[in-house]
Amino acid sequence: SVPMDGIVQVSRGSSGISGQEAVRLNGIVSNSDEVSTDLLSQATLSLRDSLNGQQLVTAITLRGDTSFKLVRGARPRFQWTNGQYVVELQNFTGELNVFAPKKLPRELTLSILTRAGDLIYLRSGGQYILRASDTRVQVTNQDGEVILKPSNVDVGKSIPANSQGVINYAVDPQDVVISQSYTNLISDRTFQDDLLTASEV
Repeated sequence: SVPMDGIVQVSRGSSGISGQEAVRLNGIVSNSDEVSTDLLSQATLSLRDSLNGQQLVTAITLRGDTSFKLVRGARPRFQWTNGQYVVELQNFTGELNVFAPKKLPRELTLSILTRAGDLIYLRSGGQYILRASDTRVQVTNQDGEVILKPSNVDVGKSIPANSQGVINYAVDPQDVVISQSYTNLISDRTFQDDLLTASEV
């Protein structure tokens, strides 16, 4: 496999990338880099397939006071192979908004490990809101397929679309409670699924 292009675009404040000065506009992110925002900042990490017309694979927006380590963002080395896009994050804390197009030329495997060892596994393109703190983990599935697996548990729980799953450490750190989430009133799936390139627009 080969790494995908990773770029952080800062929309408010600044973003931290390990080994670099604070980023106030755009910054390049490589595998094994740690990305973070302070309490008043917001930034988006975009991973793109440079061998396929800069196809957007996923856009991960970091809200304030959020951090994670990009362990791996990769694609197969050769175009003719049928391998997957693989994105792996670790040490996640804070809040992330994750978007991945549903119409990708390859399948996507996106896994996120919290600092407590809970695993969030996104099984398809869609939109997700992820929150992790010292007291709980919350995963909101706006449109897609996602599994939340507590640490020290062999099998996780699938969270249906328009639902949320919560691990509350104070109640039971090994159980996922699933409930209905708020309705996304500004959803426009046609626009999300058919992202056009700048030249096509």
